[in-house]
Amino acid sequence: MKTALRQPCPARQRGVALIAILLVFTLIVILLGGAITRASLNIRKTTFHLQHSQALQYALGGEALARQLLYRDWEADQKDKGVDHRNESWHQEALYEPDNGRMSVVIRDLESRFNLNNLVDSDGKPEPHQAEIFNRLLQALALPTEHTSAIVDWLDPDTQPVATASEDSHYLGMQPPRRSADAPMVDPSELAAAGLFSAEELDKLLPHITALPQATTINPNTAAEYVLGSLHKELNPAQVISAREPDGFQSNSDFLQSDAMAGLTLTDSDISVNSQFFQVQVIARFQDTDVYLRSVLHRSPESGTITTLYRSLLKPEGLATTLGTDSAATSTAGN
Repeated sequence: MKTALRQPCPARQRGVALIAILLVFTLIVILLGGAITRASLNIRKTTFHLQHSQALQYALGGEALARQLLYRDWEADQKDKGVDHRNESWHQEALYEPDNGRMSVVIRDLESRFNLNNLVDSDGKPEPHQAEIFNRLLQALALPTEHTSAIVDWLDPDTQPVATASEDSHYLGMQPPRRSADAPMVDPSELAAAGLFSAEELDKLLPHITALPQATTINPNTAAEYVLGSLHKELNPAQVISAREPDGFQSNSDFLQSDAMAGLTLTDSDISVNSQFFQVQVIARFQDTDVYLRSVLHRSPESGTITTLYRSLLKPEGLATTLGTDSAATSTAGN
């Protein structure tokens, strides 16, 4: 019985089989590469979210620390009838170093700034005296004063324009269209929506203004030069700054009777050496992730209770991070 001889595969068939194997191998490599890439992206996303969450907790911890400092300051003030001034411990910038991170905490007195909501009273009616103070601030900063009436229109509850470029009749024609708030401001950055000042002008103005939920006074112990000068057209801010060192004016009458106020008239309702509203700016870092937290706090003058009124996680324009690699003199490890 003869055995049939097996014929070898033609070269063309062997080439087709090889190509098929290579195509299958290429497809497997592509699928594995895609899976590895997706897994790598998921790991990076998860790492970022975990680091961001931890940095946010550090930032909220910084706010909680600020609340404690302000409450302790209130307790101390109740015992010795103290006042709020720039040389107190709460006003000093502090740098902390928690595990795998760094945290900068800065507390500032918001009653060292002009409150835009002071431009109208509780019924939404214009306050001419406050408008004069604000105009002096604008003049000191070399900014136009004709926008004050438009800001009043933004704040008052009616839709009748007093200024030429204000209220819905003006804002609906802007791109994009918008409406006047006709309510107190929540944040001074609302001035950008009103379109009254250029970006450069806002950069000059924002450090000197605030927007608080009730009428406030100005603390002469913490106010900067331009805000002090807005209290009276003949007031010498440099003289006030020199006279308040190192522990500030101990009462309103102490300020009103100081040499800086000699011959000048100022109502007691414009000033207060005890403040209720504070801003906390926290920059928190965990590993490679930074979080920025800006909070507005209210401290009850009767009970010392601290209430958070506002939080923002936006990085303020022009903010220079203080979280370098070198330890600062004020740093506290493990806090």
